[in-house]
Amino acid sequence: MSRSPNLHTYDAILVRTSPWGERDRLAVLFEANRGILRARAISALEPGSKLAPYLVAPAIGRFTLARGRSPIPVLASVELADRLAGWRADGISIRVAGVALAVLEGLDAPEETNRLFFQLAMDLLLSNPSAHPLSALAVFLVQALGILGLLGGEANCSLCGTAFTADRVAAAPDLRTFICAECFNRLYGKAEVSVILVNREHLELLSLMALTPLADSGRLEMDGDALSFVFSLACARLDNTLPAAVSALLPLTAAPCLA
Repeated sequence: MSRSPNLHTYDAILVRTSPWGERDRLAVLFEANRGILRARAISALEPGSKLAPYLVAPAIGRFTLARGRSPIPVLASVELADRLAGWRADGISIRVAGVALAVLEGLDAPEETNRLFFQLAMDLLLSNPSAHPLSALAVFLVQALGILGLLGGEANCSLCGTAFTADRVAAAPDLRTFICAECFNRLYGKAEVSVILVNREHLELLSLMALTPLADSGRLEMDGDALSFVFSLACARLDNTLPAAVSALLPLTAAPCLA
């Protein structure tokens, strides 16, 4: 929605802010079609700034940008729809929100993908952060992998295609391939090969998570091992695509809160 040729208003998620010089702040936004937008909040570091109270991420609102000669527009006004204070209530919620926001900031995607991620992030941020935040993050990550085409086929052996039946499945250390016992023994026999043993139920859970609304994520039976597996899988598969998100997620892969 535009007010004038130089003023543009966007419904967006406030992803992050950072100092810009001694007086201003850089606001990073995520808009449904355009993805990441950046704007300069003039004097937002100064005492008494009218903009500063509105620039605490995460938040959802309407942001008006004034475009001029600079490649970075000026943030003219903010109308917040939700300050999302619950996501800053404790350390776990802060970390979960930080991972989701890092995913958004790292995206370089077409409009359709941006729209899918915008809705996915909104579903997460508008859910109750005090109820199962780690399960909600796990569902968010699995569905993010699906949008990016980085998920699929985990319920079957990557070599012979048969469905897994054993309780444990051999996985490559990078968690990109999963192999049944028959194929593993045929290929490697008694050779020493680096593998990770993965619970078959965790692989089956991925398919369920891909179809679970974020609001229902707390209904999934996810123990610490299942959460750690999902987070490790996301780290492995997002490493080349969204390294900042992986850095934000890594502390959660073996955090005491998963126990």
